[in-house]
Amino acid sequence: MHIIIGLHSLPGGVNNLDIGEALMHNSWFYNSTNLAYSYKAVDAILKFIVNTGHIDYFTLAPINEASDNLTNFGTPDGLSQNASNYVGSYFHGVLDRIKKVDSRIPLMVQDSFKGTEFWVPYFNATDNIVFDVHDYFFAVDGKYAEYVHFDVCGQAEWTAEETTFPIFVGEWALQVKYNNTLAGRQEIFDVQRHGWNKYLSGSAFWTAVSYANASVSGEGVQSDYWSYIKLIDAGVTNGFSSSFDYCANTSSVSSTTTTTSTYKTPVAVATTPGSSTKTPIYAVKTPATAITTAVFSRTTPNVPAKTPAAATPISAGTLANIVSATTVSAGSGAITLKASYISTTTSSNSASTATKTTTSTNIALSSSIPAAFISLAMIGTVITLLL
Repeated sequence: MHIIIGLHSLPGGVNNLDIGEALMHNSWFYNSTNLAYSYKAVDAILKFIVNTGHIDYFTLAPINEASDNLTNFGTPDGLSQNASNYVGSYFHGVLDRIKKVDSRIPLMVQDSFKGTEFWVPYFNATDNIVFDVHDYFFAVDGKYAEYVHFDVCGQAEWTAEETTFPIFVGEWALQVKYNNTLAGRQEIFDVQRHGWNKYLSGSAFWTAVSYANASVSGEGVQSDYWSYIKLIDAGVTNGFSSSFDYCANTSSVSSTTTTTSTYKTPVAVATTPGSSTKTPIYAVKTPATAITTAVFSRTTPNVPAKTPAAATPISAGTLANIVSATTVSAGSGAITLKASYISTTTSSNSASTATKTTTSTNIALSSSIPAAFISLAMIGTVITLLL
């Protein structure tokens, strides 16, 4: 098992949304008190990791989808240059704390929809970091469920060329903009699980449990495409084959050429890797179970060229995609954690068996920040942490 412990929100709010603390809260930026609370949470998590005796079982993600511009949230302009520098300084503060404890613990850098290339100049080539990108297709015009596998494989191969640092797809789901079908879920699940592992450093499905009952284009409701528990119950997660290349003949396809996939017909066109503008794949989830239908894109920013050496990688097997989970914290100034439950008992492209059980474990993290109970819903286990 490998567990990603993430600070999904921070005191004061990091993006004006409920997923960042509360609606219209963004006072985390440039606030020394809130920054100090954030570092105390980081220190508490690092202490917990050390006390487990299994340093190599954990990755730390200290912030998620930061934005100081709500109007442009989900795009590169959602985080201004000044705010980016502030987040970059925070990343370095966390990295310094990790190095004092054990440099083998990777720092996960969520790209805030700016693309991994934007953040590369903020780090040294030898820093032990892994980038986190969020890839969705549910709010992108022109995306049809029957052809989305082309987009998945092309996007995965394309993203892999951005940097030599490991890249992890920290969130993905099965809903597509148009023509969703319950029978088609397994195809979309399989190709994403395969594509994110084949070209990148694995992924985590979003999310463990969803009760969203809004209708989608096609069949079913949102939870049919976003709840891992429901996918298990429906048998969607059981058909994955490690011996099949779900991306065969789908990537590196010219934008002016059609090709027939060995996995799915009829023909479709995949976006050309390396072009100046990327296919929009990002979307915001707000409020708790609702999903807005905005179209977001990630473009390559103009940053100084820099070719980093490969950082200490997290093995693909360690980051095999199983599930990611989010939570809602209680009280103002509270910090919400996000965790990914990931199996390491099989190879990177092999299926893992999960069962629908619920247990409870209490873990105390010593810290002087305001008390808040935070639940991390994970497949098979619900862990409650007291900060």
